[in-house]
Amino acid sequence: MKTHYEVLGVGQGAPLEEIKSAYKARIREVHPDVFQGAAEEATERAIELNGAYAVLSDPEKRALYDRMLFSPAQAQLQQKPPSPPPQDPMRYWNEWVAQGDKWLGPDPEFAKETQKHQVGPDVDDDSSLRGTGAVILFVLGVIYVLGRFVFLALKQFFGS
Repeated sequence: MKTHYEVLGVGQGAPLEEIKSAYKARIREVHPDVFQGAAEEATERAIELNGAYAVLSDPEKRALYDRMLFSPAQAQLQQKPPSPPPQDPMRYWNEWVAQGDKWLGPDPEFAKETQKHQVGPDVDDDSSLRGTGAVILFVLGVIYVLGRFVFLALKQFFGS
């Protein structure tokens, strides 16, 4: 496998101007008007040149590339630690529903499912829909109370 330096034909300590000129010269060689080979070969070569130039022309990317290229063990130590797994956004809601409330009472089956999925629900698992009955009942109750309030207010307003 070629390094980016070998792709562009420059040395490791080459300044940015030398990298730019080497890139321009090599990219001209694979231009469709100049290249004598197959179009796929020219495309692959141009992609390789563009990738090498993108890394070597950016000082931060080049420094990281040099560290990884010439000291792989050190590069692994300097990489960011893996991020923690994402939290389930419905975790607190599920805990609250599993505890129940004074009107509906706790739902022990939903509590078991919630404990089983503390890390997060599986994508193909439909148990995350458990406990939605309590939510639906609550929403319907709120709609009923609001509808009753509006009905009584309209009845009083029109005086019938």
